[in-house]
Amino acid sequence: MNPDGYVFVNGDDNLLANISQKENHKAVHFGLNPSNEIYAGGVEGRGLFGSRAVIHIKLENQSMEIFPAEIPLPGGHMVLNALAAAGVGRQLGLSADEIRKGIANVEEVGGRGNVMSLSRYTLIDGSYNANPESMRAAIGLLTLSEGRKVAVLGDMFELGEREEELHAEIGSYAREKEIDVLICVGGLSKNMYEMAIQSGRDKKNKTEIHYFENRDKMIPELSGILKEGDTILVKASHGMHFEKVVEFLQKGSR
Repeated sequence: MNPDGYVFVNGDDNLLANISQKENHKAVHFGLNPSNEIYAGGVEGRGLFGSRAVIHIKLENQSMEIFPAEIPLPGGHMVLNALAAAGVGRQLGLSADEIRKGIANVEEVGGRGNVMSLSRYTLIDGSYNANPESMRAAIGLLTLSEGRKVAVLGDMFELGEREEELHAEIGSYAREKEIDVLICVGGLSKNMYEMAIQSGRDKKNKTEIHYFENRDKMIPELSGILKEGDTILVKASHGMHFEKVVEFLQKGSR
């Protein structure tokens, strides 16, 4: 790294907040707390369609650069990502307007949680990959939507000895988040399905739960399960090839 380089860290993280430098590189903190050199105020969530915020950047001459930002990607963590990007951009000499435009035009990588507004449905495409943490994050994202919330979840691979337990935990989590329709697909996801059934016995919410052995058996049944206006999360490990589910839903929504 260039000796004159800077390190950007999340100042809202207790483990990072007190770092002033890292291996002789100055640390710049970003976060929601105004004590950070780069922080966001007036954060306004817009559900699946991102957030609005006012970005503040403390300059070396002690003045403050302040500008509004439209963050098109959903989730509170994307505000933090935008702050990190703003700090790096400012350090590289970009103007506030250039930073603002860059943030407003950012796009999610295909298959990694990008939101599509189709004619019949709103689709959250998480087909590229999945692990327990990203599954929970995607389900949390689904809960931000309006109308019926449908999760089409497939197997997560390479989880080791706890793979059955970890799939079961996702079934319980989806039920806890009161997803309207849960569709579990794949051999490992049978554990997800069974735990969702079991954990719902003592709950008042009426989650509709389905199980299919594989993707090809599930796809022909989707039209009978889904309703116009649904928001649908599609997520599994890449080996499940859930991009075919996304393609089916796109064609059916034309």
